[in-house]
Amino acid sequence: MWTFSTLGWPASAEALAGKPDAKPTESIAGTDLAEFHPTDVLECGKDIIFFWIARMILMSGFLLEDVPFADVYLHGMVKDEDGEKMSKSKGNVLDPADVIDDYGADALRFGLVVGTTPGNDSNISEEKIESFRRFANKIWNASKFVLMNTSEDYEHETPEHIPDEYRAYLDQNNEVADQVTEHIEKFQFNLAAEKLYEFFWHTFADEVIEATKDDLYSDDADPADTEAARYTLYEILSVNLTLLHPFMPHLTEVLWKELPTTDRMLCVSDWPSSDKS
Repeated sequence: MWTFSTLGWPASAEALAGKPDAKPTESIAGTDLAEFHPTDVLECGKDIIFFWIARMILMSGFLLEDVPFADVYLHGMVKDEDGEKMSKSKGNVLDPADVIDDYGADALRFGLVVGTTPGNDSNISEEKIESFRRFANKIWNASKFVLMNTSEDYEHETPEHIPDEYRAYLDQNNEVADQVTEHIEKFQFNLAAEKLYEFFWHTFADEVIEATKDDLYSDDADPADTEAARYTLYEILSVNLTLLHPFMPHLTEVLWKELPTTDRMLCVSDWPSSDKS
């Protein structure tokens, strides 16, 4: 009964007229029950399907005549780097609090997602988490480069002239946004995270930023090319901060606040659409 009793049932529901058993199955408009039940996704370990998940479905079906959630996402057990179950007796336990102190919460989150498939156990190690702290540093440094070349009154309007090289990067950015969105909608979070890692580090940081430097810093650069370079950097950064937010919420929120065109928190901003540019 947890899925609906915590939302005020039965006080937040009423019996459907004409029902002989007079069970309070109809949510009263404006209540938490009407707003949040049923929910979309329940995430849980695969070991409680029969002990917990099945009972929630049965009780919700009996008392509210509805299922409590549309999808169930099953995660496996997190094991050590050798695939062994963590236990204090083995001395192979990674305390999340200690890991967060050493590497940051976002690096830990990303490390738990990459290489993990639904329902299967996954291995974790400090080396893996440390590698994603380096990724977080890459995101920070690349973002600072873009901000350093963006004025406080920048409005991010699409320029009339965008060189083919920059247009190709923008098209690739849109493709990544579509692919990441599709992966997330299919609960393929590992593929979404891996796609973002590859594109941000090896395309945006390694290629795009380097490609724009001449147009940004050369004395004889065409002003139109300079504006196109600035637009390309800002567009790709803002889209990728949004795409990365579910995986690295703390870092991306801090950087998002520094963008001159943002007027609300990243967590409530619109998801990227490939209709742009």
